[in-house]
Amino acid sequence: MKKISYQLPLLLSFLFLFTSCEPRNIVDVEENPVPQGISIFSNDWGEGEIIDGNNITAFSESFNSYTIAATSGGNLLRQKNIGYSWIVYETLSDPVTIIHRSSNGFIYGTTQSGQLYNSNTNGRTWTLLKGFNREINSILTANDNSIFIGTSSGLYRSDDEGENWSVVNTGIPEAVRIFSILVTGEGILFAGSSEGLYKSSDNGITWNKTGFNEICFVLAQGYKSDLFAGTSNGVFRS
Repeated sequence: MKKISYQLPLLLSFLFLFTSCEPRNIVDVEENPVPQGISIFSNDWGEGEIIDGNNITAFSESFNSYTIAATSGGNLLRQKNIGYSWIVYETLSDPVTIIHRSSNGFIYGTTQSGQLYNSNTNGRTWTLLKGFNREINSILTANDNSIFIGTSSGLYRSDDEGENWSVVNTGIPEAVRIFSILVTGEGILFAGSSEGLYKSSDNGITWNKTGFNEICFVLAQGYKSDLFAGTSNGVFRS
């Protein structure tokens, strides 16, 4: 990989742009939601109310023009269309760290303690799936709709919307921490880790170490298929 001059915050914006999805024919269970909980932002995006001093910790586009947000206090919120009020629909016992929209209509959320939730009601209700009891750093939906989770002690895959999980660490040492996961349009998987970059061509069954040994915190793919890696030493491109 070649080192480039982009800063890591810029790469994070690449992630949002490059991974945005085309609209899907998802039927929402609640086209005109009845407000529940607490509205925390004003309609004009001005300064809103602060609930217990909580910070926004995760953010994701949902389906049917909804946006999902989470706070350090464990609140899960959603918003219908830009500029409308945010509504609290669920409060978890732990800060939410990641929100991920899969390609099959499910939304996944992880907490600081390693709990995993999903929602098939566009963020209105959430179900606890499995507590990994370890740090969850990343979630990815592969091209075949299988779900991958990168943790502080390796990789896991689910083929049934998160009900059951299997370890998929073949080729990755046990002590390696997985910080980020990416799938290309051709179905090639990359895992950024504490020991560099790993690659899988068989949907995560086996992994091979690439020649890139920087600690990879963030991975993104450009529109020309360039691969970007955000590290503590800058951003690299391949």
